[in-house]
Amino acid sequence: MTTLKYPMAPKKSFVDRFPGCRLVDPYRWLEDPLDVQRAEWMAAQRALTEAYLADTDLRDKLRGRMSELVDYPRSYPLFRQGPYLVSKVNDGRQDQLTLQIQRHLAGRPRTVFDPAAALPGLSNRLTAVSLSRDNRYLALGIAADGGEWEEYRVVDLTTGRLLDDRLRWIKCSEIAWHGSGFYYSCYVPPSDHKSTLTACNSNHRVYYHRIGDAQGDDQLIHADVEHPLRLHMLTMTMDGQWAILTTLAYGEGWPGNALHAALPSAECQLILQPVVTSFDSEFGVVDTFRGNFLVVTSHRAPNRRVVLIDPASPEEAAWRTVLPERETVIESVRSIGRRLFVTSACGGIQRLEVFSRAGVHLDDIPLPGPGSTSVIGGGRHDNDALWSYQSFTHPPIVYRYNIRRRTSRIYRAPALPADCERFTTEYLTFPARDGVSVPLFLVHRQGVSPTRSDPLLLHGYGGFGISQSPSFDPLLLVLLEQGVTYVLACVRGGSEFGEAWHCAGMGKHKQTAIDDFIDAAEWLQNTGYTSSATCGIYGVSHGGLLVAAAMTQRPTLFRVALPVGGVMDMMRYHKFTMGWSWRSEFGSSEEADMVPVLAGYSPIHNIVRGGTYPATLAVTSEHDDSVVPAHSYKFIATLQAKGAPPGPYLVRIDANSGHSPGNLSKALDQRADAYAFFLHNIRARGAVKGE
Repeated sequence: MTTLKYPMAPKKSFVDRFPGCRLVDPYRWLEDPLDVQRAEWMAAQRALTEAYLADTDLRDKLRGRMSELVDYPRSYPLFRQGPYLVSKVNDGRQDQLTLQIQRHLAGRPRTVFDPAAALPGLSNRLTAVSLSRDNRYLALGIAADGGEWEEYRVVDLTTGRLLDDRLRWIKCSEIAWHGSGFYYSCYVPPSDHKSTLTACNSNHRVYYHRIGDAQGDDQLIHADVEHPLRLHMLTMTMDGQWAILTTLAYGEGWPGNALHAALPSAECQLILQPVVTSFDSEFGVVDTFRGNFLVVTSHRAPNRRVVLIDPASPEEAAWRTVLPERETVIESVRSIGRRLFVTSACGGIQRLEVFSRAGVHLDDIPLPGPGSTSVIGGGRHDNDALWSYQSFTHPPIVYRYNIRRRTSRIYRAPALPADCERFTTEYLTFPARDGVSVPLFLVHRQGVSPTRSDPLLLHGYGGFGISQSPSFDPLLLVLLEQGVTYVLACVRGGSEFGEAWHCAGMGKHKQTAIDDFIDAAEWLQNTGYTSSATCGIYGVSHGGLLVAAAMTQRPTLFRVALPVGGVMDMMRYHKFTMGWSWRSEFGSSEEADMVPVLAGYSPIHNIVRGGTYPATLAVTSEHDDSVVPAHSYKFIATLQAKGAPPGPYLVRIDANSGHSPGNLSKALDQRADAYAFFLHNIRARGAVKGE
């Protein structure tokens, strides 16, 4: 086997001193996006990875099959407002989703915004979409090149014209229409290009924008200079009466949010009054009911409950329970047609129920099978509701639920160019090392039991209280067609069993999430589903951290590791862009008691010289302003310097993309490269098959 010659990464004498700990950081210079030496290193890494992947004879075949699998028309309803339905649409060959609107559910859709046509030459993806209360204007969030910075634009639906309104430097914002404009949140413009990509974002503010005004003329509504790391998002209640300010203090280590409310003045100014002032629990206003706020909360209810809060008497003693906490975890609540549509889950298995606004159970909406469901936002006076269902092997199907008759029928169903019935999903559990039963989903060919000689890709996330459940990804079918077994492990750190499950894998207990992931791999190998020679691991963002930590702690357990956009330097993550907002999840190296915890699993700090690690392809993007690419750069530089052959230890660096690919083509390219690397190193037998 040929040993690769890795590009040289000079070591420089950066040293960080923490309480009871001294850590060398020789690749600190890779954090600077303007460093010329970094640019040269990136170019050399790109060339090495490209040459390696081109030599596998797999990438082009995989990419071609992926193109076939995404070539089908699909529509994703976003919300209903009055007689209108707004949807994101792709005809099967478009690089970007377009926006369509139709009058009534049986109406003919018309395209109101095509990012490729309206803003040619850029990789722009639609983010936020909001219709004005008079249905005349459509405000759009647009993120360039897959980045986190958004720009808001406005379309006049009476003329179809994209207006000159252009609001920039937006992150973590809502669009709340009131009067002749809307409220939104943004940051002060960065001082330079380097600050745009890496600088810590602080001093989040709420403004009011009137249609036709320049951004510089927008009214400042709310700012908190004493707490520069807090986030402030403003929404309007469904009746358009109340403005609700949600404040997050993640950067101060708090897991929840505060609420303030106001009745906007004629000039759209707000005199905010407190509703909830603590930050220890989650609170979200769903609707108003008989003068009260209908709120879903985790306060004294780790699995969440729904309560009524009177804005005139918001003290906890006066709250009234609508839906009490149950064994299943409430994941979302929608108020439509004077009903509450509640999505809940337990262990990654979801259910959908209908209640009155007084909390009376009215219906269970049966799902086609184990999968994910969501309810599309609607209005108080709607007679029906739209909800969707998807699974690992079935694309999203949209159903129309008749509220009076309590019946559902298919409203939209895509025709996929593949036979998904060839694959099956099993729901299993395995014992973690501390005896806790952890669920996982195992997807493979129908009628074929996976064996130790079959390739298996283990996927996990395990953070931020984000629950994992079956969802459709047409690109996954490429692996399944090759006989690969796909496994999604619902490790602790998510919220599959509520906030207690989350807390068991966060902060000082983050190692538990990593242990669960490692235990999943060991169980799969011990029970004959795979072996250390055929097992690969894959994760994105927090999942990238999970993969990198697992491979550095148990390197011989895996053959291939694919950490995508992972957080690799746990001692410095909080110093870049929005990294500080993860403090409630991880803790910080600025807290003395967290230093040994973070250093104990931080991937770049746990690579051992001379260690033999799995074949690794770290995936990142040079414009990632969420998890900055320096995390992956420093990780790979360290791995290449310390890791023993055979490896290989490579990094794929995408251009003009961010934390997510900038468009469909880039998504296909990225996944084809990752899958080619995985299959090549697992040494899967057989040609890449089609239909």
